[in-house]
Amino acid sequence: MNTLSSSATINCYADQSRYLPNSIGKAEKVVGDVILDVTSPSGSIAYSIAGFAGGASGWEYAYAVK
Repeated sequence: MNTLSSSATINCYADQSRYLPNSIGKAEKVVGDVILDVTSPSGSIAYSIAGFAGGASGWEYAYAVK
């Protein structure tokens, strides 16, 4: 846990084409799934990218077990 990948995320789908591609080009549009392997049944995941004009950019996603 607390890594960018785990056995659970890598082996979640038998069909590997369902994941986002490993690299994405500038202005390229892609479709795919992102699998998050977390230890808590609810919370939030945040991704922050520094260095963009006007400050940091990124996203936050709240999740809960359904």
